[in-house]
Order: sequence, then C-alpha cells, then structure tokens
Amino acid sequence: MKVDKLHYRKVINSAKHLEYNAIRYFQSFSDHSNIETINEEIDYLIKNDVYHKIVRTSRKSFLGDKILIRKNFEQDFKLLEKYAAFFNQHEI
Repeated sequence: MKVDKLHYRKVINSAKHLEYNAIRYFQSFSDHSNIETINEEIDYLIKNDVYHKIVRTSRKSFLGDKILIRKNFEQDFKLLEKYAAFFNQHEI
C-alpha cells in the first residue's frame, strides 16, 4: 500500500496521542451509541502496539514521495486513519 508522505505523517502523529484522545472522548461523549465498538477497536490498536509496528516496518518509496506500508499492516493503518480523522473531527 502506498500512502502520501504528508498524510502518513499526519496519521502517525495523531496515533501518538490515540490513548489520550480516547480517554478524553469517552469522558465527554459517553452517550455515543457506538461506544463499545470504538472502545474495542482502540483497545486493539493500543494493546497490539500497532502504531510502533507500522512505523518500524514502513519504508520510503524510491523517489521518497510515498510511504510503503506492508500488506499485513494495511488494515491496521486504515483503522489508525479512521480514528485520526474521528478525533480530529471531534475536537476535545
């Protein structure tokens, strides 16, 4: 999977604060209907240390304008993308 370098950095930087953002979100939006699903997915990302695994295994493309993510981490990266956008949308 090839991802734009700037987008990759944005997602990874947001992932650094995933646990903090999740705690803040659950404190302020506790009446959300999908809270169990959100909690399970965030727990998966945190417990499996997905952020660090993606950072360690990702490589720059030949020209350096794209980041190559291994196939076995594509779904995890998409999940990180989802929550990066989610927490940016729900400014806490």
